[in-house]
Amino acid sequence: NNIYRIKLDDLNRASKNSIMNELRQLPNIHSVEEEPMIQSFYSPNDTYYESSSQCGLRTINADNTWDIWDIHSLHPSDKSVLLASVDTGVDYTHPDLVSNIWINQGEIPLNLFNLIDSNLDNFITSSELINYLDDYNADGEINLKDAVSIGSLLLDGIDTEQNEFIDDIIGWDASGSTSIDAVTSIPDNNPFPDHTSSDWSHGTHVAGILGATTNNSQGIASTAFDVKIM
Repeated sequence: NNIYRIKLDDLNRASKNSIMNELRQLPNIHSVEEEPMIQSFYSPNDTYYESSSQCGLRTINADNTWDIWDIHSLHPSDKSVLLASVDTGVDYTHPDLVSNIWINQGEIPLNLFNLIDSNLDNFITSSELINYLDDYNADGEINLKDAVSIGSLLLDGIDTEQNEFIDDIIGWDASGSTSIDAVTSIPDNNPFPDHTSSDWSHGTHVAGILGATTNNSQGIASTAFDVKIM
């Protein structure tokens, strides 16, 4: 009530200031102030963000949403958000995914939990788990594959959180190996893609769209920026 917004187009700074001063001289005007139009254009620094492989983000206008967040120096990121990828499995060692891989807190043996939880925040990240592991599968690398390999101290054969999946530390392979026919294949606790399948990379591709680590100067940007992927 008695407050008016005036929009003046195609003005330079001098003419804008002149008009504001003229308005201040009017007897019925109490005050005049400028209302800046905020336009923030946020772009993550991921290698392929501007490439054709990221056209999906522009199709759904994800970048426009990020602009709103960036006005307040926030990012659309929440590690408590869990996205489940029901697909051909996920390469959970992928450098653009590994930090966002879900770790089933309830399946970590209690006697190991505090040893793995290095910052003692009662939440184990994939990085903390990797730092605890050894090269149990003897492939010359220490990564999340070792968490579900024979010899891993995490595998106690107990369905600790009672969800009917034993040792599902980083997810579950519901179909088992595709190298075995569907009748005799046995589901297991290793959701890594089966390279004997012709579409083995599809699940990793989808997981990247959902929750690849964004703004980390490599790979792609994801729709949800930074969340957990199961």
